[in-house]
Amino acid sequence: MKAAIALFLVLASSAFARKEKAEQNEIVESRNVPLAVTIFAPKKIHEVKAHSRLAFFSLRLKPFVAQTFDHSKTAIGMEITTTTTWDAFTSAPILMTADGKQVYSAAHDWDAAMVRGGRAEQTIISDVDLIRKISVANEVYLTVMFPGSAAPFDHMSFQLSTEQLEDVRLVLGLFASMQSGAAH
Repeated sequence: MKAAIALFLVLASSAFARKEKAEQNEIVESRNVPLAVTIFAPKKIHEVKAHSRLAFFSLRLKPFVAQTFDHSKTAIGMEITTTTTWDAFTSAPILMTADGKQVYSAAHDWDAAMVRGGRAEQTIISDVDLIRKISVANEVYLTVMFPGSAAPFDHMSFQLSTEQLEDVRLVLGLFASMQSGAAH
């Protein structure tokens, strides 16, 4: 009887471990032949949603690595896409905190984008030091600021999800392996 229970526990924990492993995002690559660049990014892009009074907004974070076909240049970045019920914007600073410390603050130009048939704004952060800092953090917030607007409409804040942080770590790991491969 004890052997049967032990076997059941081993099989159950093995099945759970396989499920955990299966849920990890995977990296897919897309080639842009005219630009001679390959983009590596998570297959599933995770989204977090937030609201302030009657305003609703969402954040999609897509970490990526871009590498030239000849492997002479490799870069890492994060594509930030927001949707909101507020008016469109083309310029707004981003503030990021990791584990309670401010790790990034910069003005950004935003481009119009379409997400699931709706309007969105999009920008890119390509700061490898920032990506390293948030990859080791447990709690990360990204805030888009709207100077000159009245509170509570002067910002929209998002706490990055566990999945988004795991995607950042996954892509950073790929970037590090590409960098160490280029050094040899």
